[in-house]
Amino acid sequence: MNELTIIIPHYNSSNKLIRLLKSIPDSFGNIGEVIVVDDYSEKEHLKVLNQTVPKLNYPIKVLKNRDEKGAGNCRNIGIDASDSRWLMFADSDDYFIDNFCDILMQYFNSSWDIVYFRPTSMNEKTKNVGKRHVIYEKLVLNYSHESSNLFLNKMRFYFVVPWSKLYRSSYIKDNKFYFENTLVSNDVIFSTLSAFETNRITCDKSIIYCVTECDESLMGRVTKDRLEIRIEVFLRQVNYVKNKLNQSDLKKLDINGFRFIKSIIKNRLGIDISIKCIKLLSANKINVFPISMKR
Repeated sequence: MNELTIIIPHYNSSNKLIRLLKSIPDSFGNIGEVIVVDDYSEKEHLKVLNQTVPKLNYPIKVLKNRDEKGAGNCRNIGIDASDSRWLMFADSDDYFIDNFCDILMQYFNSSWDIVYFRPTSMNEKTKNVGKRHVIYEKLVLNYSHESSNLFLNKMRFYFVVPWSKLYRSSYIKDNKFYFENTLVSNDVIFSTLSAFETNRITCDKSIIYCVTECDESLMGRVTKDRLEIRIEVFLRQVNYVKNKLNQSDLKKLDINGFRFIKSIIKNRLGIDISIKCIKLLSANKINVFPISMKR
């Protein structure tokens, strides 16, 4: 059995995927394998992938969907196809930081179910450090400095992306944690459930992963349909957490829907969706504004 499987969903971004694969050193073959799940990419991208994979000096499987299934389903396919003690997820447009394997290896004989790592980010246009990692970096650093229930719960609730984490495979598979088949936010419930169903969580201030940002990214495109999906997933996430935490701990998380209101205004989605959003938040007893804005 391998120590680690890195699972990568891919769709029509072969050049960036190659950058990611090349950020994984040849020595990775001593500890694990990579599984790329291609989501019915166009032929030109498959051609690049087919030409590059044989040149890599570590084990890599390329699984190809016969139709588009979405990133969440691709990750689920990778989970089921993996045979390792540990799992990591990476997005095809990101990449790993040098020496990340050395850092990960320190945890292979540990008893943790999830290890959170501090990420960084890069703006594809300027090549400067981006902003997309900042919230996750802060969550890891806060818990590193003070391992209180407050900072643990914040990391569990707000670190909703699957990357920059190391997961114990048996923990994920035994509990049947899977990603959802939603257009966006397919990782929120997976990340939340897996984080709140165990106390064997730690974090590491080491930077092992770089997430990229660009104007054309999924994160940068907000439509009414996408926003409604994000709100619906958010409401389910909150209602789940309400059943896991007492009122005192829940209040300290300062859960609110202000980011949705800001997104509606920024993207000029209209007053109708603003009203709908506020009504949904109110019906679920979620504050529209952060506590700090009420003072």
